[in-house]
Amino acid sequence: ALDYVSIEGRKPNSFREGVLFSAAANADAFLVTLHKSEADYSPTTMYQDYAISPELFHWESQSVTTVASKTGQRYLNHRSTGSHVLLFTRPQKVSALGTGAPYLFLGEADYAEHRGERPIAITWRLRVPMPAADFATGIAVLQADALAGSEPPATASEVDPGLTVVIVGSATSSPGGDQ
Repeated sequence: ALDYVSIEGRKPNSFREGVLFSAAANADAFLVTLHKSEADYSPTTMYQDYAISPELFHWESQSVTTVASKTGQRYLNHRSTGSHVLLFTRPQKVSALGTGAPYLFLGEADYAEHRGERPIAITWRLRVPMPAADFATGIAVLQADALAGSEPPATASEVDPGLTVVIVGSATSSPGGDQ
């Protein structure tokens, strides 16, 4: 659908970047692994990506992206240029079966705010709130990472002081557990 592979052009391979721009669809697809292990990711790719609320998602661009770059401008001005942002997440890289974990499509997202660059920390507003169970999973990953000492750069209250984060259900996670 995003024209990533085709019979005439690009062939399927291992997709590693986590971001894909499809000119044909005028869309950026963000493929986000929430819990990143130092064994699987380099220090420059241990991005702090997490759900702030069912409607808000904190995401960091690739470490070389600046606000002034073509890519940075596409992210920040996507609505005015008619571009789309598609957000996909998964709790970890590997499933319980030992294979690549599938991504959940959370839907289209719109720019809300940003901070810094290299990477750019962007808050996206989902057009449709994520399901409560998926938000609870995202919060459990965030809490496990915080317990392991991987503190996110912004808390929900820093992004929106009036925001109350509600944890739905209960989830357990062991920091540094199997990937």
